[in-house]
Amino acid sequence: MAQRTGRTSDGHGTQEAQARATPGKIAASPDPFNGNGDWQEWIDAFEVCSDLSGWTDKEKLQWLQLRLTGAAGRTFRGLAENAVRSLDSAKAALAQAFQSPGQQLIQEMAFRSKRRQPTESWASHATALLSLAEKAYPHLDGRSIDAMVNAQLLQSVEDPHLQYLVRRRTPTTVAD
Repeated sequence: MAQRTGRTSDGHGTQEAQARATPGKIAASPDPFNGNGDWQEWIDAFEVCSDLSGWTDKEKLQWLQLRLTGAAGRTFRGLAENAVRSLDSAKAALAQAFQSPGQQLIQEMAFRSKRRQPTESWASHATALLSLAEKAYPHLDGRSIDAMVNAQLLQSVEDPHLQYLVRRRTPTTVAD
């Protein structure tokens, strides 16, 4: 006879039945976001939590609204009705709202002025440059970002001979 309750013959629920029985389950809860800090980093972490928790897009939108507090919550509530009908439209509207007009220029300047500190490893310097470049130039693809970061890394090399050797290898990615 078919198992209508989602239980196996030993009385325990099947994984599928348990998943259906716990809608909106929480495997990982995203931290609240109040509008301070980096929106892109926060929404990326939110997406990881929502994927781990197995939320539908509707649940993601509900959790997004719940985890936006303070000024960020007021910004969400102030969005046009069509902007909050889907998760993608809400994320796009919020990204635009949290990106102040001068913010991109500030991020570009931070990328251009970043210099390697004497105590900083080359790997951590490259990682910092990559993060700054992704924030400063969100419209560029990965290859373009890598080219910009490589050029900036090359400028950080003070030894002319080492700079020549690096140029000769013609690295195409930051990892190269």
